[in-house]
Amino acid sequence: MPTPLKEKKINEIKEKLTTANGFVLTDFKGITVKDISDLRRKFRKEKVEYRIFKNTLAARAISDCSYAAIKEDMTNTTAIAIAYGDPVAPLKVLKEFEKVKKITVKSGVISGQIFNNDQLMILRELPSLDQLRATLLSMLQAPARGFVTVVSAGTRGLVQVLSQHAKKLE
Repeated sequence: MPTPLKEKKINEIKEKLTTANGFVLTDFKGITVKDISDLRRKFRKEKVEYRIFKNTLAARAISDCSYAAIKEDMTNTTAIAIAYGDPVAPLKVLKEFEKVKKITVKSGVISGQIFNNDQLMILRELPSLDQLRATLLSMLQAPARGFVTVVSAGTRGLVQVLSQHAKKLE
């Protein structure tokens, strides 16, 4: 039977993980406190919280969730990067951080679906959600922009011809 303090911690973890858009389990073995502090700073800019919970408490917190199978990866030194904004943001930050120190990604949950390490490595190479939206918007605007250019070209040409004709008459 867990103590009231542990029950409170379990509820806190459960609340964080269920309200998040996604989270990633990482192994922080061999990383210094200074490096983790730098990493947390980078995570904060992306609306990501990097926490180290006791594995047994975190496993108990997610045991009721649809992604409870991820408990198997909560072994040894495990930290959780919890994304409140873009669910792939932790992966992007970890990719940048790899230039300084290597942090092993164990597995993760994005929008309620479990992803293993290999799948997460593929996801982190994709453009961010904002970049994808911008690309889609520019693709949707391109035909309209081309149409306006073609329609205005005729009008512009007519105005130039009339302008030249007016100058000739003067």
